[in-house]
Parts: sequence; C-alpha cells; structure tokens
Amino acid sequence: MKKKSLIIFFLVLLCATPVFADALPEPTRDFYVYDEAHILSEEAKSKIIATNESLYEQTGAQVVVAVLNRLPEGEDINSAATDLFEKWKIGSKEKDNGILLLISMEDRKFKIEVGYGLEGAIPDMKANQILNDLTPYFKAGDYEEGILNAFSRILNLIGEEYGIAIDGMENLPTPEPVPVSDEGESDIIGLIVRVILLIFIINFFFGGGGGRRRRYYRGPRSGPFIFPGGGFGGFGGGSFGGGSFGGGGNFGGGGSSGGGGASGGW
Repeated sequence: MKKKSLIIFFLVLLCATPVFADALPEPTRDFYVYDEAHILSEEAKSKIIATNESLYEQTGAQVVVAVLNRLPEGEDINSAATDLFEKWKIGSKEKDNGILLLISMEDRKFKIEVGYGLEGAIPDMKANQILNDLTPYFKAGDYEEGILNAFSRILNLIGEEYGIAIDGMENLPTPEPVPVSDEGESDIIGLIVRVILLIFIINFFFGGGGGRRRRYYRGPRSGPFIFPGGGFGGFGGGSFGGGSFGGGGNFGGGGSSGGGGASGGW
C-alpha cells in the first residue's frame, strides 16, 4: 500500500511541474510585443516591431515588451522576468544582448531584465532611473505613452553603445538622457566609509593589546556587511535585481542574463 501511494505521489508531482512552467506565455508571432492586457494600440506595437527589426539587423540585439495580466502563481516580478527572458531566448546567442521590459498589470509591477552583453550600456542605475520615470505615467493610467518612452530610452542607450542609428526612432518619443543619481553615488561612498569604520572599531576593541602581538580581523566567510536602513534598492519606483541563468536557440538565440536591470512598481 505504501509503495502504491509513493508511486501515485511522484506521478502527481511529475504532472504538476510542467503546469507551472506552462504558466509562462509563448512569444507572439511578431516576438517583440506581447500584450495580454491589451493596453497598446496597433500603432504602438508597429513602432516597437519596426525599430526592433532595424536594431536586430545591425547588432543582433532585441528589446522585447511583454505585458501580462498577472504574474504566474508562485512567481514575483524578478523571477518571472528571469524565466521569461530565458524561455524566449532574447538577444543573439553570441552576444547575449537582449532586453526584456516586463509589466504585470494586476500586480502593478515592472522589470527591466538586461542580458550580459548590454550590462555596460544599461547598468542597474540607468535601468532603475528609467523605471522611476515610467512610474508617473502608470500612476496616471497613461500606459502606452509610458511604455514607448521607456522603450525609446532603452533603444537610445543601445544605439549609443553600438554607435548606430536605428530606423524608426523618429516615430518614438524623444529620449531624455538618463542621469546617474547623485544619491546612488553618495550611498556607495557612505557604504565604503561605514565598512572602514566598522573594521577599525572591531580591530580597536577585539584586536588584542600586546605591543608586537599580531592583530587581524577575520570577516565572515559569506555575504556582505549588512547595515540597517537599506542598500542599493528603490531609488523611487525601482530596485536592482539579482540571479543568473543561460540559454540558446529560438528567435534570437540569446537568453543569458546576469540578473542585471531593475524592478519596481506603481
């Protein structure tokens, strides 16, 4: 009886696993736009597709916009973006230069997922700033204009990275330069100062008092110092992501990301 119950349990488990995986949608025939919530006009979709075709032809890079009604059960916006990026294999296999702008309407969350090959063009702080500037559009219900603005800024940064002109950019909102927040720089400097101060205090109190006695501090084997009051996440609407995964094949053949980018909500 026990053996039979175990067999049934494992069969149910095996059947349940693909159901979770299948909760992620398949890409559309046009690949570059997936709009489950129907918030984008056909004109907006055409602009995204046309500029992507020019970008892909010149660089192999792809910027996919995916709008979901809701996130799959058991996933947050970061894990969903990671899984979708890998499943759709965005960007070229050789360069891993894909970008995913994922939006979940009911969850009121969004994420910019950046492939390895574009982390220099769109570092976390710039991705975070783009989402911060996207937030007011979404709060006002102006979803299409917000998406096109974010998409235009992403394309502009990629164009600068490769030194190319992307056909169709004139039909998108004019992208503003993406500033790197001074607040972010001051946070980094503050963190360094706190680490140095902490090491000094530990050495002073626990390093021993002998004249020639060797003194040292042995830090924890894993993980960074953690200070109350937050770290590098959430300058406004977004926060930085993490994780890693790889892939290959499909439309562009990419799908490798170091978890770079930013996430947030409205």
